[in-house]
Amino acid sequence: MVTNTNVLLDQIALSVESGLQLQQGLGNGRQLFTVNGMKFTLTELLWRRMTEIYGHKWTSAFGEEPLATWDNALALITPAMVRMGLNRLAPSTKHVEWPPGALEFRQLCLPRSEDVGLPAF
Repeated sequence: MVTNTNVLLDQIALSVESGLQLQQGLGNGRQLFTVNGMKFTLTELLWRRMTEIYGHKWTSAFGEEPLATWDNALALITPAMVRMGLNRLAPSTKHVEWPPGALEFRQLCLPRSEDVGLPAF
């Protein structure tokens, strides 16, 4: 069964934002999200989406399965922030040819001044 990870990420982000309980702790600081009976970490959902976007470039650079480096980089990142980071990939010319690394993607996920109505620096 092929799952649309955009839909999964949106469902998780909206559920977390609205306070529904789709996640439970794993005991190691990571969250486990249950969507349509399947359990994923946020990094696993991101991995699936990035593989869809970048294909072989993603898996050759970062592997078939999520790395601990990515779990660490996304430790305090919420599903809504991941969604924002994914949305920032498309208009960015920097990441058209090659996917961002863990710290670059984290930076894409972080709120910017213009996100809260302040002027950009």
